[in-house]
Amino acid sequence: MNTEHTIFYLQMSSSLLQIAGWSILPDLLTRHTLSFVYQTVFKFIHRSPPLQGSPAYVRHYRYTYTAVVLGYLLYNFLAASTALPKNFYQLLDVRPDTGDNNELKMAFRAFARKYHPDRVGPQGEAYFIQVRDAFEALKDPVVRFAYDR
Repeated sequence: MNTEHTIFYLQMSSSLLQIAGWSILPDLLTRHTLSFVYQTVFKFIHRSPPLQGSPAYVRHYRYTYTAVVLGYLLYNFLAASTALPKNFYQLLDVRPDTGDNNELKMAFRAFARKYHPDRVGPQGEAYFIQVRDAFEALKDPVVRFAYDR
């Protein structure tokens, strides 16, 4: 099996896991959460939990299901947002509305003083090249216009 097929199968299995997660996990977590709450909180306040299928149980289930889905959405959103690579502006630590090439040069020079491979060693070379490429792209108005689109 070649590398392309392996990557395809990994992406496919990841997609299937996400579908399974959204299809199965909320209901499963809701039932377990309600069971835990009914066994602990209701015993603590000396009340019996509502019977399954009763209006109170259905209401509790809906609230808990909503909380589980919102929590899962928040988790997925945070996981996706932290996995995003930095854009050119973030790499150089400048605002996107910076129209002045002098400000870009100053930001790159400040970065180079800190992170040049001569200063930090070969382990920082890839990062330095990435930031240098970002600087080269942003200082050219045509490339910058295309990048901003």
